[in-house]
Amino acid sequence: MMHPLPMHAQAGIAAEAALSAHAQGKFMEMHKKLEENSRVLSRDKILELAKEIGLDVDKFTKDLDGHTQKPEIDRQTAEVMKIGASGTPASFVNGRFISGAQPYENFKKLVDEELTKLGITPPAAPAAAAPAATPPGAAVEGPGKAAPTPAPAPPQPSAGGEKK
Repeated sequence: MMHPLPMHAQAGIAAEAALSAHAQGKFMEMHKKLEENSRVLSRDKILELAKEIGLDVDKFTKDLDGHTQKPEIDRQTAEVMKIGASGTPASFVNGRFISGAQPYENFKKLVDEELTKLGITPPAAPAAAAPAATPPGAAVEGPGKAAPTPAPAPPQPSAGGEKK
C-alpha cells in the first residue's frame, strides 16, 4: 500500500515513481533503488534511477510529470487512513490492526487468539536460544565472539635430537 507520509519531503514523488515503474513491470527494481538512494532523492535522481533499471524513460517521465499514479496513491492513502494505519510500522494479524513497533509477545497473543478461533492449538513460544559454547582454550572477544583457538605448538626435538 502506498501512503506517503507528509514528514518525508520526497515520499510523494517516490510513491509515484514506484507505481510508474510498476506500470512497466519494474516495481521491485525501482523500490530497491529508491530505498538505496532515499537520502538523495529528487526528480532528476529518480529519472536517473529509471534509466538505470531499464524503464522507458520517456513514458516514465510523462507518467511522473503528469501525476498519472496520483489517483491510485490517494485511493490507497484513504484506505490506509480509514483503518487507522497513519504511520509505520503498521501490521495486521488476520485483519486485526497492530499500530507501531510491538514486541513479539503482542503478535504471538493475537496469532494464538486467531488460531484458537479456528480450533487450532497454538504452538508454544520458542525457547530462547542458548549462547554458543566457547571452545576450550579460546579467548572471548566481543559480544558472543570467540577468538580462534591457537594451533598446538610444533613438536620440539628432545635432548637426543629426536622429535617427540
